[in-house]
Amino acid sequence: MARTDNRPREAGFSLPELLVSLAIGGLLLGIAYTSLQSTGWRTSAAAAVLSRQLDFARTRAVFEQNDYVVEFSTTGAQITILDDDNSDGSPTTSIGEKVTTIDLAAEGRGVVFGFATGTRGLDNAPITSAVTFAGSPPSVTFDPLGRAQAGVIYLIPEEDVDRQVPDHMLALTVNAATGRVRRWRYDASAATPGPWRLER
Repeated sequence: MARTDNRPREAGFSLPELLVSLAIGGLLLGIAYTSLQSTGWRTSAAAAVLSRQLDFARTRAVFEQNDYVVEFSTTGAQITILDDDNSDGSPTTSIGEKVTTIDLAAEGRGVVFGFATGTRGLDNAPITSAVTFAGSPPSVTFDPLGRAQAGVIYLIPEEDVDRQVPDHMLALTVNAATGRVRRWRYDASAATPGPWRLER
């Protein structure tokens, strides 16, 4: 006579079910992490493009021995670069001066010139302007010696402006004597200068 086991069967996951559950959980965590980090990546991408274009303008000014003017559209995320052959500060079509427009949003979607209200800048004072160069619209001129006006450019994801969150902000500075561009990341724990950490 066959023996029957009347004990209730134990409930639980089999090994394959457990492995599938872990794989799905890992995938969901990866997606969530990527979503959280993408905001910072977009700002970094836009800052990299802007930094390259400013370096390009300085290098070309020295090589061609004429001014290069970079103008900032603070209502969007665009810059205009003028190859200013006669160094008069404005485009002269009759001598073929070239004007190039660069859309930073092509690399950093949704990133704008801006800041979260109340955020302290590199001078440790509250930021009042996203681009500190003079003019309307603001602009910086690189001369044949590679020099420029000193200034700061603040970049932030558009949604962080609405939320007033500075965590993904980046800043670019231009040195007057050398035209060198440096990149700074917002870091609330940094003591000097203000809540910013030098990246390059």
